[in-house]
Amino acid sequence: ADFYIWFRYQGDIDVSAIDFLNSVTPIKLGDPVSSSTDNGINYKLYRVRSQFHTTFNLQNYPFDRQQLAILTTGRRPDLY
Repeated sequence: ADFYIWFRYQGDIDVSAIDFLNSVTPIKLGDPVSSSTDNGINYKLYRVRSQFHTTFNLQNYPFDRQQLAILTTGRRPDLY
């Protein structure tokens, strides 16, 4: 998959605490593609390129459509 994910937040964000649960290999977001602040609201845009795994129903292949769910969660180190 090749997509963009953006975050809109106040204060600080630790993007290293964002996990992509169904990625084949761990994803590190690195530096944002775009970053801005407007009236105390921060915006950061990241590009993600990785392989993800899921189970597809191929009963109607090749005349079907599939949706790939990309599962994310945020870790909070202060809770561990």
